[in-house]
Amino acid sequence: MRTRIPVLIGALLLAPATSTLAQDSAAAAQTPTAQAKPAAAAPDVPAVATPKLGTVDFGFRGTDVDGDSARYYRFKDWRDGGFVQRFHFEKVTDDRLWHAEANNVGYRDQRYFAEYQSIGKFKADGEWNEIPLYISKDTETLYTVSKNGVFSIDDNIQKGIESGATSLANVINRVVPFEARTQRNTALFNLTYAASRDVDVKFSLRNSHRDGYNLQSLNFGFSNTIESEVPLDDRTTDVKAGIEFANAKGLLSVGYDGSWYDNQMAAYRFDNPLRYTDIVGAPSVGQMSTWASNNMQTVNLNGRYGLPGRTRASAAISIGTANQNGALLPPTVNTALVAPVLERSTAEAEARTLAMVYTINSRPTDALWLNAKYRYYDYDTRTPPFFISSMVVADNTLGAAKESEPLDIKRQTVDLEASYAPFQYASLNVGYTREDGDRTFRIYEKTAENTVRASIDSTGNHYVSVRAVVEKSSRKGSGDDFELLAEIGEQTQMRHFDIANRDRTRSSLILQVTPIDSFGINATLATGHDDYSESYFGLRDNKNRSYSIGFTVVPKETVDFDVEYVFEKYTAVQWSRTSNPLPSPSFDDPSRDWGIDSSDKVNTITANLNFIKTVPKTDMRFSFDLNDAKSTYVYNLGPNSSVITGINYGPGNVFNPIPIVQLSPNRTHLATGRADVQYFVRANVALGAGYWYEQYRAEDFSLNGTTINQLNLPSAILSGYYYRPYTGQTMWLRMTYLW
Repeated sequence: MRTRIPVLIGALLLAPATSTLAQDSAAAAQTPTAQAKPAAAAPDVPAVATPKLGTVDFGFRGTDVDGDSARYYRFKDWRDGGFVQRFHFEKVTDDRLWHAEANNVGYRDQRYFAEYQSIGKFKADGEWNEIPLYISKDTETLYTVSKNGVFSIDDNIQKGIESGATSLANVINRVVPFEARTQRNTALFNLTYAASRDVDVKFSLRNSHRDGYNLQSLNFGFSNTIESEVPLDDRTTDVKAGIEFANAKGLLSVGYDGSWYDNQMAAYRFDNPLRYTDIVGAPSVGQMSTWASNNMQTVNLNGRYGLPGRTRASAAISIGTANQNGALLPPTVNTALVAPVLERSTAEAEARTLAMVYTINSRPTDALWLNAKYRYYDYDTRTPPFFISSMVVADNTLGAAKESEPLDIKRQTVDLEASYAPFQYASLNVGYTREDGDRTFRIYEKTAENTVRASIDSTGNHYVSVRAVVEKSSRKGSGDDFELLAEIGEQTQMRHFDIANRDRTRSSLILQVTPIDSFGINATLATGHDDYSESYFGLRDNKNRSYSIGFTVVPKETVDFDVEYVFEKYTAVQWSRTSNPLPSPSFDDPSRDWGIDSSDKVNTITANLNFIKTVPKTDMRFSFDLNDAKSTYVYNLGPNSSVITGINYGPGNVFNPIPIVQLSPNRTHLATGRADVQYFVRANVALGAGYWYEQYRAEDFSLNGTTINQLNLPSAILSGYYYRPYTGQTMWLRMTYLW
């Protein structure tokens, strides 16, 4: 898609709407009280007697997009036309403050903010913020989608495909286009009232509403997936209130947090395009639940108190309850199945939480700091057990009986730290952490992780700053019950990476060198290695490495330049087995083992160049960002492994090996360039010019135009969404006025 850039004839010059340097530039052209050297900053601009209280930034913009315009506009709304990109007003007196601002007024990503303060007595602020998400502008679907969550297909299509009178390929041309985009609007209000010198009362309210259409996979089993648009309509309301007492001795606060999530789309019900009548193994209609409406209430108590010997103790306790009592979906909508009877009609889900943090900090001497912290968290599920006589699998068939397994989590953590500073600009730091975890219905009932770390800090020196950290940890599980894996059809040699036995090593180095005031160097280096040596299936090994180097040059007060290069690499080894659950012989067949070596590399370059009043009355800013990433997935087989199909473990076994075909690497490339020029006609009037350039390229073996070249596939009906490149350019004409 291309949208031509309109031409504006008038006094305005081109300028980017995202720039915020109007206010900074105006300050550079103000009175001597606002600038140490006003004459050098703006020698041709007469001094202004009063400070500027407000800024308005308005103009006209045009955009040209070649390619996927939806991705270019993903989180922003830069459509052609006039705009008020920035309005800012602030007035301060001895005892009052008024502040208001607005951004991109009238567009999908507009924002408004207002604040009032009676200094030392009262503070209130409010915000309205709109955030768009533009996913696709030309996706297509066979469904007629309604806001009540029912997605229907013409009965004649279902009947014709079921009877064989037609085929999906013959009717796929009846798809209708749709735009996949969502909008999240958030309102926020904060209030602080100082009841006395030592007592504050605080209140906060946040309400967020999301509406629109997203992409969703609707399936009737693993081999029959349909992509379609699905409506979204949910709201989250958060309330916080508290009272806080604080003086020189300590602090005490009591608070309440409440959160309510309301989802108007509790479930989707969708037609099967391949069938009009229900049979066992193939329903005519499917259903899918969404996130259920729920709420959580929490009471908080926080305290801090100063002790003798330059010691301070603090404590925080939080007690909460979470509830969800949404209506349960029927076990199946397939009328050919005898649906099992549900024990109850609603979820009756409830959980209790308890969180505590106790901390003590001490500085017995000027050179020694000691810190200790204990953290406790308990998530206690109170949902009554739920038993169902037979599970329904994808509305196709009836399965085995199933009983719910409530999830309980208890975690305790102890942190001990010490820091010793024998010299003015150096300190030695050591630390120890012990974390104990207790989880129900996991292959390990308990886990324990011990971590030791050491670091060296050299800060405060004008010329050199260094921080080096080394950390080693080991996690072990106990109370193992690997047979739980077999009960759910998984390999008993598999380990879940979040609780599996693991040895971890991490190290990092941060260096800053400023040999002279006009030149600085910064560099970082970080490595990490997670070794899951006892895991056969699942994640076995994970490594990461990154480094960066950057320079800052300030040859004169009006010119500065900085550039930075960052490299990141992440690798992982995973192992799996292609098999059917027991009692299939393939379950224990090692010849079906295979693995993946994955590697992700990212190169990032950022650069900025600024000329502030180098040319009289003119500010010029330029920046460039480049992000280039490459991901590879290499399939491996064990010494005696082969990936095979057509297995028959009865008489006349047939093994048909399939050679491994390696996938091509995934690549993404995103380059962004920005230019901003402003010329101050007067101290309070600026004309500007700006340009934004963005280029996106992607190569993906699964989501590309070559792979997704038709909507109907043997095992899926697609929407036509895939990664597409684009080149976007936006130009602005803008005037900035300050008063």
